Amino acid sequence: MGNCAVILGVLLFLLLHLIQPGKPLRLRVTGLIFGASLLIGSFALNVVLPVERSWPASRTARLSVSLHRELKEIMAARPSTILLLEGGSHTAYGVDGNLLEAELEQRGVSAGVLQLSFGGANVFSRIAVMEAFLNRLSEAEEAFLNRSRLILLHEVHLNYDEFPLYRVAMTGEGNEQDTSTFSLEQTVRAWQALRERDQDNMQALIRLLQHLNAHNFRLGVLGQEEFWSEQRELAGHTPKPGKPLREMQADLGTAALAISKPPSRIDVPEWVRWRNQWMRHDALDGMADEEWFQAPPTLQPHMWSYESSMARQNPENMVIRGFHILPELLKPELWNDAGHLSGEGAKRYTRWLASQISAKLAPRHP
Repeated sequence: MGNCAVILGVLLFLLLHLIQPGKPLRLRVTGLIFGASLLIGSFALNVVLPVERSWPASRTARLSVSLHRELKEIMAARPSTILLLEGGSHTAYGVDGNLLEAELEQRGVSAGVLQLSFGGANVFSRIAVMEAFLNRLSEAEEAFLNRSRLILLHEVHLNYDEFPLYRVAMTGEGNEQDTSTFSLEQTVRAWQALRERDQDNMQALIRLLQHLNAHNFRLGVLGQEEFWSEQRELAGHTPKPGKPLREMQADLGTAALAISKPPSRIDVPEWVRWRNQWMRHDALDGMADEEWFQAPPTLQPHMWSYESSMARQNPENMVIRGFHILPELLKPELWNDAGHLSGEGAKRYTRWLASQISAKLAPRHP
């Protein structure tokens, strides 16, 4: 079934190329009808067989297994608070979940960390993993999460917030690194988000179809080393090496000059507000008691401006801005590139993040 899905996906990508604006109208209409039929069939298949059953080698399924394994380890320690960190590569590279647990324990805070972060993960990819993870829970595990103080800690990142289907918006291609499925509800939400971003209905539709194709037909899965080697996928921290000064000098210089300047204004897209609520109340089935925001440090000034806007839109104490620790991180060995911390940089940010979280949790932990 998996091979057939990939073949159908390749055919659909060819159809999507044929229906680009400028092609004959009859060809575009025929392509849209056939493409829609294939997608409807894939939705029906996914309703009958969830991704963890129909395609256990998919990235979504493997990431949900990783989270489930983390949960079992956390349950053995019986913490009263669970932190669910969701994000892309900036959180995967920038936050060490194990170190965060240890640092919080040293500060007298009993907390377990579930780190749902991986490279190239737009919000729909993350929600797919959340749903697959919840499908794996036993009654005892679900009861444990419901008893705990579960805090959903969102990553603040302009690219993923400004472009709902990030890779599609930036490259015109689906996110082939992620092979999760798209539910019908996710499709509706994605369309709403794209319509807020793109006024061109046809272009928005093509982007959505490209993304749905890459997800629902598992394109790219045969090129994944993990598919052939059965290597386990981890949803947690991915340390990166630091770079020498010659490679980081320009970015460090730009950041050093910009730190003292007031941030410009970058508005938070409207769709981000209902996206966060959707993730908290629907994808997590109402388990999250609170939602906070954390913004890993970057050397990109426009990211700082967006973090400031997020802080203005939300209660100030709910937004943890890595910008505040940035002066301590202006060393080349602490960065992998301008947007991602190295392994050593992640340790420094994680320790600082633990101090911020413990201060916020203190009133509930006598």
